[in-house]
Amino acid sequence: MTKTWKFAGILASLVLAMTLAACGSSSSASLSESSSEPSSSLVSSDSSIESSQSSESSSSASSSDASSSSESSSDSSSLSSSSSSDSSSSSGNEDIYDPIISDRIKNVILFIGDGMGFSHVEAATKYSGAPLAMSGASIITDMTTNSLSSGYTDSSASATAMATGTKVYNGSVGMTSAGQELPNFVDHLGEEGVRSGFITSDTLYGGTPAGFLSHAVNRTNYFSVMKGMADSAADLIMGIAPNAFEPLYQSMFTDKGYTPINKMSALSTAPERIISALPAIPAVGTGSSLDQLTVFGLDYLDNNEDGFFLAVEGSAIDTKSHAGESEGMILELLALDRAVQVALKWASNRTDTAIIVTADHETGGLVLGPDANSENILTKMTWTKTTHTTSNVPFFAWGLSEDEFPLLDATIDNTDVYDITMGLLSRQ
Repeated sequence: MTKTWKFAGILASLVLAMTLAACGSSSSASLSESSSEPSSSLVSSDSSIESSQSSESSSSASSSDASSSSESSSDSSSLSSSSSSDSSSSSGNEDIYDPIISDRIKNVILFIGDGMGFSHVEAATKYSGAPLAMSGASIITDMTTNSLSSGYTDSSASATAMATGTKVYNGSVGMTSAGQELPNFVDHLGEEGVRSGFITSDTLYGGTPAGFLSHAVNRTNYFSVMKGMADSAADLIMGIAPNAFEPLYQSMFTDKGYTPINKMSALSTAPERIISALPAIPAVGTGSSLDQLTVFGLDYLDNNEDGFFLAVEGSAIDTKSHAGESEGMILELLALDRAVQVALKWASNRTDTAIIVTADHETGGLVLGPDANSENILTKMTWTKTTHTTSNVPFFAWGLSEDEFPLLDATIDNTDVYDITMGLLSRQ
């Protein structure tokens, strides 16, 4: 499979990756030992969400973000090269999706690692002892994330940029500072018969799902955010239940034809539209994990000749990064990577699907020590920030052609996600 590597330093890191694979190294802190990480499940809590939002809306990042961005760019060299071995993924599977460029892409699957920077991916790679599924992409580049606010973006502004192609100020949800609603591609594509879904490990009204599906002056206007989601063209919305979901919000969705299914065991592809407010979405263990929800989402949406758009967000990567919880962050990122694997396997025999993995912003200014490896990675991770940063984030893609999208041969912007998605799925 021909790969486009934007970054230098491939050979040295490839040798390192091959050495790690040959030695079969595994992290000294295995997934099975993660029981000491009880907060790996993102439990529904309005107060914790508000705390996170407060952090996101704090003063702009200091000038040291510039060095953080430089470090992230440097990290991307070893990331792209160390993942260039096509023979394995985070669970040891073979390269499971060799993309065939088609004239008729009708499905787009977008994964968003909230707060996931290049160093986050590299740390998870070293921890697991093998390249991640996401790192085996045929196209890898970096993406800028700035909003109209000075300093770093927050999740709602970045999601709005990806979903509408328009920059807004932090806190805005699909709306300009003048109060003008910005049309998003979910609603555009819905008018053309394309189905859509959004799965998040965040609370349903979190900044990222809000930016893709709703319109509100501020992301903390939860009632407006939820009403906008109910009014959207989305066919499937899944996430963690807000406090008092049933008395406060559920009727908004049932009035619009949604069927509420609030436990994993009750999920069915029969309803025309689904709103699913789940009690928790853990990073490890059984139940409503991101990979299992992705299996359901693909099964549910894949019954339409006009295709579908599905977004899957791993939100707790950001939560753990704010707190500087290194192993917790890695477990959340690996949970997202397992969901990516699900999509890659699902698309393995198809020529009509594009898969994208990216982030809304980097969180924590994570820096890895130069001697970090699978044995010592948890002691070689330094969190230089407790906030978001201005560092560029990874952009991984399968099934896209640089001939059709020349912008992929260089650094892209988060607004380009809108152009790529509309370019692939819109027939107008």
